[in-house]
Order: sequence, then structure tokens, then C-alpha cells
Amino acid sequence: VRSGDTLSALLATTGHANPSLHISHVIVKGRRLDTITDGDRPIDTLGITDGAACMLVARPAGGAAAQEARMAKLREIERAASLLAERDSGGAGGGYELEISNQDGSKIELPAADRKA
Repeated sequence: VRSGDTLSALLATTGHANPSLHISHVIVKGRRLDTITDGDRPIDTLGITDGAACMLVARPAGGAAAQEARMAKLREIERAASLLAERDSGGAGGGYELEISNQDGSKIELPAADRKA
């Protein structure tokens, strides 16, 4: 690999031939580089020099899709939680009540400041 070559060109020289793994990140000098967003950047601008130690982070092929699905589900849950937190209770409860109980069925009391959260 020559000066001015891209991160993708560097990765092509690693001899990594296991089709069940995908190199998702490269760690160089404490910086995590994403192979997709940083792949077209010249290695000179990323701090990769001759003799620099690089660590490749490999994930199972298809793992990126599974991780994206988990992140989408998490964003959906966060949106729902945000909508619940922003609702207007209409002053004195607004007719909505939630009771939390422990495993024995005993009611758990929350301080007033924590009830809306």
C-alpha cells in the first residue's frame, strides 16, 4: 500500500478471506475507524503510517443487518417512551393511573417527583 491509498485499499491487502466474517472497524492509535464511512479516505489522513499497529474488528457476515434491526427496535421503544413522557395528564391525573407492584403483589409507592417520569 502506498501513501495516498485509501483505507479500503489497505484492507484489501490484509489477506482476510473468511467469507463468514466482515471487517466493520479498524482501530489505529486509539481511534475507531468505520470501514464504510472512512473507506474512501486516504490512509495518510487517518494516522496510518508504515509500521503503525492496526487492529481489525471483525463481525459475522450479516451481523450488521441484525444490529441495525436491534437499533431500529430500540429507536421505536425510545419514541414510544418519549410520547408517554410528554403526554399531558390534565392536572390531577387526567384519568390515567398506573400501579406498580412487586413479585408478591404488594404496591410500590413512588415519590411524587418520580411519578411522571
